[in-house]
Amino acid sequence: MDLLRLVEYCGTGRSRAKQLNEVLHWIDQSTKDQMLDPNQVWVAVYDADSRPHPKTFDYFLWKIQKNKELKAFQQTIDYRLNEKSLIKNPTLWANSIHHTARCYLSEIPLFLNSNARIQKGKKSNYPPYYMGHGEFIRLDLLKQVGGFPNEGFCDGIQLGFVVTLCDQATEIIPYPDFCESPASLSSMIEQHSMWFTGLLSVFSHILRNKKGSLLALRQCLFYLGQSTIWFICPLFFFTLFLACFHQFLGNPFAIISFILISGSILAYIRLIGRVSLELDKTFSREGVGAIKSWGWVILSISARSIGPWVSIFRLLKRKVFNHPLNFRKMPR
Repeated sequence: MDLLRLVEYCGTGRSRAKQLNEVLHWIDQSTKDQMLDPNQVWVAVYDADSRPHPKTFDYFLWKIQKNKELKAFQQTIDYRLNEKSLIKNPTLWANSIHHTARCYLSEIPLFLNSNARIQKGKKSNYPPYYMGHGEFIRLDLLKQVGGFPNEGFCDGIQLGFVVTLCDQATEIIPYPDFCESPASLSSMIEQHSMWFTGLLSVFSHILRNKKGSLLALRQCLFYLGQSTIWFICPLFFFTLFLACFHQFLGNPFAIISFILISGSILAYIRLIGRVSLELDKTFSREGVGAIKSWGWVILSISARSIGPWVSIFRLLKRKVFNHPLNFRKMPR
């Protein structure tokens, strides 16, 4: 029996989900040939640039031996693998810092909240998404949800939605999967555009699930808010910031708004910086110095809104002109 299967797709229309499902079919067939229990077979997904923490698999094995009911895991993600090369461009470096901190400040709490509700027999109000790598799923669960979703561009994001909407908790692995961040502004915008398109897929999954109209409404409203914030938040805040600055001398309300907005932005950036420094005590000296340039982090956060605009433009172009929706993946 083969111990390693290499699946490669070339040309336009290539999809990682197709590759993963091809491998999943081979794993399923191998499991049947060897008469193995699907409940004892796990599928782990990593990208070519993934560098999982050395303690990842020890922790994974310890957890599944301790709790036989676990069916899914997601690692935390650290986007600073190529940090030294990114420091030459502060905006790109700040992007890696922002995404790393956001994983801990926003995405992981969604998993914890969802798991707590599922363990109490309740539905998740805010179904989390997977990161696309650093994920472990038991074979029987993957078969139950129909494999890796291939109707969109972010199989990881969609798989997380599908698993959670099936009332299955996902255990967090507290050891990060180190990966690279985009090394150019164009690839950064491309990545944000693809992620935003994948995020929009949550609505079809929620409406397809239809487990309680009020629950579906709450879930849709939550991700509508998430998408809207991503889409307009930086533009809104900076427009308001400039308007307040323009009226600074003649309007007391503008002065208060100016202080609140600038203070909120600075507090958010300092929080991101603090979390990032705590993540890794071996943070490079260059990184410690660069994080003090919080203005670059603000610029990076503002640039996040460009990707969603590109995504909406592509979706409209596909709708009107039947243009294929393709994304250029980061070079691996």
